[in-house]
Amino acid sequence: MKAEIYIESSIKGTRRQDGVTGYVIEAQTSKGPATVTQFIQVENATKNLSDLLGLKNALSRIKTGSELVICIDNTYVQSAIENGWLEWWKEDGWVTAKGKSVANKDVWADILSALGGRLPLFGDGETHKYKRWLESELERRVREIKRTTGTSL
Repeated sequence: MKAEIYIESSIKGTRRQDGVTGYVIEAQTSKGPATVTQFIQVENATKNLSDLLGLKNALSRIKTGSELVICIDNTYVQSAIENGWLEWWKEDGWVTAKGKSVANKDVWADILSALGGRLPLFGDGETHKYKRWLESELERRVREIKRTTGTSL
């Protein structure tokens, strides 16, 4: 079985802020094709953390034997997975090659566990088929949170 994950975040850059991350999963199931969507409000997060939380939540909904394709516009997340950094970090006690603690190590550990040894393929995170829809949904949800809570996401 194959599952495709499409991830977007309203948070851009390295400054910590509140926002929303969302994903779409397309998968073939024993009952036919299925699509699942979820949006998560995140607080005090960077773009990296927001994307990681979206990926973690999406992976938690996919059976372990599934072939994975991930479409994400975050080269850091993609590189860490493709280049085996997660396994190295885990072996080294979640410390980088420079001796610093890995940022968001608990989320990375959950992602490593959810991957279950699978090496996903990565699709185009900049132009995937859900990009515009996810971005417009994120904008709508951020506006709604601002309107109902009076916060400045």
